[in-house]
Amino acid sequence: VMLSNWTGTTEEDKSYWPYWVAEVYNKKMKPLIRYGDLYHILPRPDGVHWDGLEYIDVDSEREIKGLVMLWKPTNTEGPEKTVKLRGLEAETLYQLTFEDRPEQNCTKTGAELMNNGLTVVIEGEFGSEMIWISFPS
Repeated sequence: VMLSNWTGTTEEDKSYWPYWVAEVYNKKMKPLIRYGDLYHILPRPDGVHWDGLEYIDVDSEREIKGLVMLWKPTNTEGPEKTVKLRGLEAETLYQLTFEDRPEQNCTKTGAELMNNGLTVVIEGEFGSEMIWISFPS
């Protein structure tokens, strides 16, 4: 669940805030936003079609090298979208770890991700996903 989708009104919603702010935003996202390159990998938001951003910092000493954020505001385009990533090293192998849909985790080369793209499935009327980019363990 992306932070922007939360209303924060239920106790369950509120219980996630310490994790999301301290662990996800401060430790993982903030360095990428501050030091990484930003790419609009899908058209800008229009409230109907999927949109997406990518932050990438492959030269970083940090474990997390990048982040893909996808938003599906309606089901107009269906449950599946292929996005071509940018700023990767073609010959390097990358681990993609899905925050909410770990069954889609995969390992691909930079060339595969930039040329063929990454196909993501988000079922339902709307949804979002965060995909962490790192080097395989």
